[in-house]
Amino acid sequence: MGVTTVEYNNRMQQVENLLKSIDRPGDYCFFGKVQAYMPRLVVDDVGLVSFPVRPSQARALIGVSEQAPYGRGLETLVDTSVRDSWQVDSSKVRLGGTAWESTLGSMVDEVARGIGCSSDRLSAELYKLLVYEPGGFFAEHRDSEKKVGMVATLVVALPVEGDGGELVVRHNGRECVIDLQVAYPDELSYAAFYADCRHETRPLKSGHRVALVFNLILSGERSNEASRAPVYTQQASEITSMLTRWSEDSGAEEKIVWLLDHAYSEAGLSFDALKGIDVSVADVLATASRRADCMLLAAILSVREWGTPEYYGYDEDIDDDVIGYVDDSECWLESWKAEDGSCPEFGKLPLLPEELIPVGALDDAAPDDVDVEEAMGNAAPVIEHAYRNAALVIWPHARTVNVLASGGRKGVIEFAFSQIRNPSPRLGRGEILSLIGRLVDQWPREYYRSKGGERSIMLRLLATEPEKARPALSKFLREIVLAHYDTAEDDALADSAKVFGPEVMGRFLPALIERQFRVFPRSIPRLILRLSNQLALNGETDWRESLGMAVRAVSKGLPEALRIAADRGREFLVIKPEEFDSEAVSSILRLGWRFRLDAQTVDAAEAIASHPEVVSPERMLPIALETLSDYSAREGFSILWRLAAQALLSRSQTPPGPPTDWRIAVPSTCNCQACVRFKRFCSDPVSQRAVFAIRQDLRAHIRNTIKDHGLPMDTHTISQGSPYKLVCTKNRNDYKARLDQYAGDVKQMESLFQSPPTRSMPGDTAEWVIRLRAACARAKKAAQASMAP
Repeated sequence: MGVTTVEYNNRMQQVENLLKSIDRPGDYCFFGKVQAYMPRLVVDDVGLVSFPVRPSQARALIGVSEQAPYGRGLETLVDTSVRDSWQVDSSKVRLGGTAWESTLGSMVDEVARGIGCSSDRLSAELYKLLVYEPGGFFAEHRDSEKKVGMVATLVVALPVEGDGGELVVRHNGRECVIDLQVAYPDELSYAAFYADCRHETRPLKSGHRVALVFNLILSGERSNEASRAPVYTQQASEITSMLTRWSEDSGAEEKIVWLLDHAYSEAGLSFDALKGIDVSVADVLATASRRADCMLLAAILSVREWGTPEYYGYDEDIDDDVIGYVDDSECWLESWKAEDGSCPEFGKLPLLPEELIPVGALDDAAPDDVDVEEAMGNAAPVIEHAYRNAALVIWPHARTVNVLASGGRKGVIEFAFSQIRNPSPRLGRGEILSLIGRLVDQWPREYYRSKGGERSIMLRLLATEPEKARPALSKFLREIVLAHYDTAEDDALADSAKVFGPEVMGRFLPALIERQFRVFPRSIPRLILRLSNQLALNGETDWRESLGMAVRAVSKGLPEALRIAADRGREFLVIKPEEFDSEAVSSILRLGWRFRLDAQTVDAAEAIASHPEVVSPERMLPIALETLSDYSAREGFSILWRLAAQALLSRSQTPPGPPTDWRIAVPSTCNCQACVRFKRFCSDPVSQRAVFAIRQDLRAHIRNTIKDHGLPMDTHTISQGSPYKLVCTKNRNDYKARLDQYAGDVKQMESLFQSPPTRSMPGDTAEWVIRLRAACARAKKAAQASMAP
């Protein structure tokens, strides 16, 4: 099996070889705690030690101890200014108990994994028992090699009351502080470190510290370096030079992806959770990346391959999970983890060709998931293999925009946000602004590649640096938002408008209206109304002027937007235009009156009135006028109110009467024999049902006539005899629909006479109100009559 579609990086062979030369995993020290049955500890002249160790027993142990010495060169000295503690030689200490051997063995196994030794070759030999009393300490020193094969020291702290006395281990510029305090009587605390590591025990503040010290022995052949903690200075230095040259090569691949040796889940992946050789590789790459000004992250590499099973067509009985030929594949990186433990929101970034090392790492990989879609009809079965592996990813800081943009602009924007909130010492404010500028320059100009959600986030990013990023902001508004606006940006525009300022918005809004109002006749007026609501207009002359220009642009663009709405489908637009509705009408008129543009608002009202096919005078206008009742004294209100009243009264001045017969009006149709018979049935005032024994195409022809013209008629087919019979039955659906329409008209007439215009207009307003009231009264009377017994 294995992955067949990944293209490996053959030009990074030197980096690959250097990383493969890291043959000793693990770290310079390792520590932990374990719950276990306590060992049976017997000390000569003290007897059986109980747990937790009582103060009286600690003093008894000191009583049979000797002052602990320290080594200086070939000498062994006692000096309490260097080391103040007590020791009992291992010859006087006996450890036992049914569970002690397995407890010690499990600790040694954990230590072996932690410091990178072979667990089956590592063993622990008791060296001595140490006791510290208040003030006891041991200054920084290195342990001497006590025995051939000794590689490290293991300290096991026993449960005893005390505070302080932390163990501090240092190596190659790093430091680890370990608190060996044991809280529970069934708990042991342990720490191990390589023999060449400098370490100290800080002064004990109170109580006692009792610990067993073991020499860790590595059996079998070993190099002279075995007792030293892993150091890969040469590899880090050489890889630094290679990464530096790679970063400066403009034609090089954007990133390097190193596949880790161990398996990690998405939730469990982090630099702190790396195991075995991966720890050392990550340390080397972290050092080299910092020196070469590169980013280092951990991520999950996912690979999916689709194809046809290998033996498909040869033997139907074979249940094959091997892909014979790969038809398609996808490779991406996700679930990002930074060295500091954070989780950058970079999303899914594609694994591009020639980015993965080591070469051939996935050639023999077994898929994590196999999914087989059975054959359907003539289509062959499809098999999918899914692979998930953890990886370390490197790219130069200078390529961050390009790398993150390969997975969409959201990751780049989130990165820029994170740098503004928490600036990196590697990126100054000027570089962040430069990053923002490059992001705008690289934003796709094709409509289908520019996503509204990403534009919205970008606007919020630009709002964080409105003055310094003003050139980028102006360019983004002019070249991206104007061309690709789809209302997804409205919240960001409204929230950031005050930061952008009246000058910027005063140029942007009229341009947006000129270009996009015909497509978004609802959303754009709503956005401007929202801006006028949230920006204090009293005394804000700059904002009043800017928004006033936008309102004028709306009035100017309204006739074309109405024309396009009326001619919907005849003019090509990239996206389907919004429908006009009562909210659009209300917003447009309210804006005009709010900014005291009475003449433009009258023009807008007349334009709306001239397109009843777009703005329904029976439905949209009454609803809009009800929300505009506080402007009832304005002339534009009067124009639209009268139009709505006329339309409603002309249709529903009196209740619709019930039909007197079963005639159905049929528009002109063809003169085929079937249609002639069908029209005769429709015009018959008595006949309610007709049966047409006609062939299939003629049956479909009559059904289409009924459907296309919305005739109140039900149909079904009797599938017996030849030809089959089409049964047509007249119904009263058209009358029921007219009753529903009438009820809606009455409701709208009630709203009109309750909010009449208060400005004089052609005709007598009072007369129209009387007629509306009368129509509503007739409707009420008819409803009461229908309910009478």
